[in-house]
Amino acid sequence: MPYLDEAAGKALLKPYGLNIPAGVHGSVETILAEADTPGYPLAIKLLNANLAHKNHAGAVQLNIQSREGVEQAINTIKANVNAYDASLATDSFLAECMVAQPRAEFIVGVKQEPGLGHALIIGRGGTAVEELRDYALLLLPASVQQIKTAVSGLAITQNLRLDGAAQSALVSAVQAIAAFAQDQREQLVELDVNPLILETDGSVTAVDALVRMKV
Repeated sequence: MPYLDEAAGKALLKPYGLNIPAGVHGSVETILAEADTPGYPLAIKLLNANLAHKNHAGAVQLNIQSREGVEQAINTIKANVNAYDASLATDSFLAECMVAQPRAEFIVGVKQEPGLGHALIIGRGGTAVEELRDYALLLLPASVQQIKTAVSGLAITQNLRLDGAAQSALVSAVQAIAAFAQDQREQLVELDVNPLILETDGSVTAVDALVRMKV
């Protein structure tokens, strides 16, 4: 069952109220022509549904500050991916605004559990989610109160001492992902938003999204 590319996955989540970075996606020519539109610095990423984990292939370049930098980033990604797996197409890209002031990273994931339906995971984001064991599991559908309790019970949330507005923004982001998963429960196989970044101003942004649907 194929994954959607990142832009397609985010496009499905955005109507549910999840905050997505401003950006443009398309061919190399499109990215170079419109790179100034979102605003620098940019993250440049390869879009390929056959490459679920872009970092493994060197398919992400961060903190790009100019159109010349965008062109260089695209060329670097092409070279990296060709060395990783020459069969992967490198003709579609995503250019997105970087999160200005990240404070903490979370992960929100959904997986189909045989006989149980879909399970929602909420936890500390980044690459160490399994190692840190700081996460909560909920079966969907989950109530707002269940999501609030899960979020407030995380060690990372308690250590951050979030004010009401920041905690509410985080809960709202999780609710948006849960609502999408519930609406798409017949087709959704799995979903990962990692990282979901809490910024210093209390806003919450989905920086990466991996969605897999039934064919």
